Amino acid sequence: MPSFSRALALALLISMWGSVRAAAQEATEAQLLFERGAELYRERRFGEALEAMVASNRLVPNANVVFNVAQIYELLERPLDAFNWYQRHLQFTLDDDARSRAARRVDALRPHVAVLQVQSDPAGAELYLDRVELGAVGRAPSVLAVPPGAHTVIARLAGYRDASVRVHASLAATAVTVLGLQQLVGRVDLQSEPKGASVFVTGQSHALGVTPLSLELPAGPASLTLRLDGYLEQTVELRVAPEAVQRQRLTLGRDPARYARLSIAAAPRGATVRLDGERLGAAPLELDGLQPGTRALEIAQPEHEPWRTRLQLSAGSTAYVRANLVSDADRPWPYWPWLGYGVAGALLVSGVAVGVAAVSENNSGADAGEIERLNRTADVLMAGGVLLGAVTLVLQLTGSPVPRSSGSVAARP
Repeated sequence: MPSFSRALALALLISMWGSVRAAAQEATEAQLLFERGAELYRERRFGEALEAMVASNRLVPNANVVFNVAQIYELLERPLDAFNWYQRHLQFTLDDDARSRAARRVDALRPHVAVLQVQSDPAGAELYLDRVELGAVGRAPSVLAVPPGAHTVIARLAGYRDASVRVHASLAATAVTVLGLQQLVGRVDLQSEPKGASVFVTGQSHALGVTPLSLELPAGPASLTLRLDGYLEQTVELRVAPEAVQRQRLTLGRDPARYARLSIAAAPRGATVRLDGERLGAAPLELDGLQPGTRALEIAQPEHEPWRTRLQLSAGSTAYVRANLVSDADRPWPYWPWLGYGVAGALLVSGVAVGVAAVSENNSGADAGEIERLNRTADVLMAGGVLLGAVTLVLQLTGSPVPRSSGSVAARP
């Protein structure tokens, strides 16, 4: 194991050992306080015993210690505190005998206290009596002993508005009250590019709507998932502020498994790229999100021969195109063979025409010198035509190939 890993493992072990050791120390201290409280109880020093027991339970909550505290409060003739500590005892996991014993003590104290039975909707709110500054007296649902008279019960739960109610508590009676809590909400304005994405609470299957979308969400952390066919699913983590508007704009990435990609390099750089006649930009060029299929590609540059091909774009793969365009200055005039053959043909035709004229003159009894001149001219023209045609053919067959623009296509995932 590398030294860093060994050091990290050692640090974790030390941290765990420190936590275990601290817990063990608290348990030991709680046990000593309990034993001290039991000793003071036997000496009937109930006030001091109460302090020790309460301190022990504060360190390590314990059902037996809580029951002992309730009993001491009874001995001190403080029925209100005794009732509430018995109620706290009943919140532990108890066997039937222990639960029945505590319930009997609670019933015995009811004629001597005023009781509030408080629930919250939703459950779990912390309860305060008269003033929040005095600290929580329990968590709803809860049964509380209070002094007789009018009291304000306050319920507080994260993500909800505080709720309060005025209740009159009577001796030997139970007043029941339910506090409904109003959830704090904020608004989220959600937009996506492209729009039309379905919005879900992460982990749920019911769509809240499609973007652009304005949502009212509970205050606090929220997780939303956006889905759009052909695009990657995207999740956004939010913290919704109560009574505020939060704007979120997301750009969705295309799903590479659904679309094709195209990578183009060309010499010279800057050549214009067209796909199915549409100008896409200048090489080098990287394109994604293309629809699969057979496409017509053209790469062109002024004063260069363009290169054209048809390529197959496949979903989930990249077509790599490399093109080399030939400059017009590096290519000979492409029509020179036709010029050579054309001139040679014209000479032959002219020779034949002159020969025909010589025959016509001979038949008409013309001067022999003129006929001889026409025959020599015909021979020269025809010989020149044959020679020029032959030279053109030889040059065409033995000359270097005309350089042409070229390219290649390779597809890879």
